[in-house]
Amino acid sequence: ADYASITLDTLPDTEGSRFALGSVLKPDCVVVKSRVPIHWELDDNLPLVCGSEETFLHIMTSLIDNAAKFTRSGYITITAQVIQERVDITVTDTGIGIPQTLQAYVFQPFYQLDPKVYGLGLGLFLAQAFVGKLGGRLLMHSTPDVGTQLQFSLKSAKAE
Repeated sequence: ADYASITLDTLPDTEGSRFALGSVLKPDCVVVKSRVPIHWELDDNLPLVCGSEETFLHIMTSLIDNAAKFTRSGYITITAQVIQERVDITVTDTGIGIPQTLQAYVFQPFYQLDPKVYGLGLGLFLAQAFVGKLGGRLLMHSTPDVGTQLQFSLKSAKAE
């Protein structure tokens, strides 16, 4: 068994799970040690969404922690936008960015963009695996010296 399957097997089955996104996605609920300021841009009345609250918090912790590690100055922006039957969640930083030639590697286990930065190189790998467990894909857009944007979607519970 690989690291992802071991880790994912410890999470509860998300089939049929629902949670109130608005009660979880807010500054006092997402707990990450971040020296970088976080801006919140959340649509009003975020819906009940499909998936596990625990899995969602794993994803957000990984994405915010990773953004903070590579943002020496500037800020992180977290957005949640309701679009028809889904909610798009985006974590954007004003960090160092990732060169195009390295972007394919950042979702591999134990890959470190900068070995001098604390971590095991598992954050984005696990975030991608957890998003997959919720039935989605983690998308990345990054520009060196500008920053990185990571986005995934959650299906609205009313869509089912």
